[in-house]
Amino acid sequence: MNIPDFTADLPDSFDFYGVEYDPSYLDAYCMRTPKEALEKITNYGHNLEVLPEKLRIPQFCWAAIKKNGTSLEHVPFAIMTYDMCKCAVQQDGLALRSVPTKFRTDEVYRFALQQNGFALQFIDDDKKTEELCSIAVNQCGVSLEFVPIGMKTPKLCLAACKQDVRSIKYTPEEMITDEMCLIVNRCSIIEDIPQSKINYHVALVCVNSYWYNLKWVPDSVKAMNNGELCWIALKKSLRANQFIPRSVVDAFNKKQKQDFRQIESSLNILISDIMDIVSDYCAKI
Repeated sequence: MNIPDFTADLPDSFDFYGVEYDPSYLDAYCMRTPKEALEKITNYGHNLEVLPEKLRIPQFCWAAIKKNGTSLEHVPFAIMTYDMCKCAVQQDGLALRSVPTKFRTDEVYRFALQQNGFALQFIDDDKKTEELCSIAVNQCGVSLEFVPIGMKTPKLCLAACKQDVRSIKYTPEEMITDEMCLIVNRCSIIEDIPQSKINYHVALVCVNSYWYNLKWVPDSVKAMNNGELCWIALKKSLRANQFIPRSVVDAFNKKQKQDFRQIESSLNILISDIMDIVSDYCAKI
């Protein structure tokens, strides 16, 4: 890609002939001359917007997109080129939203997605391919949101989850695996895992990692193994009691009463045996 010299053929002054614009407006931005304007635009590409469209010469446009790709939106269509679009999306993939249809090629799409996968949102569904979707999610996992449902595969969803665990929100439920759930848990955002996918194994890892994760564990899973998950969470923080369902508490109290009765019964038998021994001993004296 041939990027021209920004200072080449730069005029000494602005020609305001035929331009309905107050030149004093440029004073506020210290862009009174083309040289000053180029300096300001080189430091911040979106300063290009300050200039009236007729004064946005190619040198300014190139300097703008090289600094800030998204300033492509301020480049007049009349002087925009394919190379400008490529330069812009390579600097910032989100500049793709300002690329005209005639310059939208697979090459431009690839450059944009390699820089920022989230740019996938600016590609029409009928132009998306498996290759482009793969580039996008491997660069930015949450771009899975913009992958057409027919192109989502377990492999692609897993790749997205590994890149950014938040992508599990955009994964079809039938494609979510325990591996994905455990990857998500390592970042303590279990709330993004569908309830139907939180089994005992996943929940155990989650609660052991952070007691607050008990909040998103289904009540049916909390009740497993005599409410073991609840007691694990309680040992980490007493504040976990707010997430323990009444059914688990009632079951625990019931078990406590049963255990107490068993202990009471065993003690009564022991006392009775001791009394018999004492009685026999006294009878022999």
